[in-house]
Amino acid sequence: MNKIFNLHIYLSTIFLIVLSTSIISALSLEVIDYPTLIPGEEGKIKVELKNQFNDPAEEVSLNLDFKDLPFIPLGSSEQSIDEIEEDDEEIFIFIIKASTS
Repeated sequence: MNKIFNLHIYLSTIFLIVLSTSIISALSLEVIDYPTLIPGEEGKIKVELKNQFNDPAEEVSLNLDFKDLPFIPLGSSEQSIDEIEEDDEEIFIFIIKASTS
């Protein structure tokens, strides 16, 4: 019997780090798009962050922690951007693979 992994179940355990070297920024998750995968299958996680503060958010880093999850990142599990302007959005896309074990 094949396992089917719905990433939605695991999203609450994926660790999100948002760093800013300027004044504390109000970053919000606007969109999270994710696949349902069977073991060995690849898919994309799309995360959209919106800066709702009145100033740019600087040095923003998004890190997905896959520890103890049935997924592995293909490539880096961390992405960063120098700046998200006021009232602007930035999209981060991660490629993952469902574990076969």
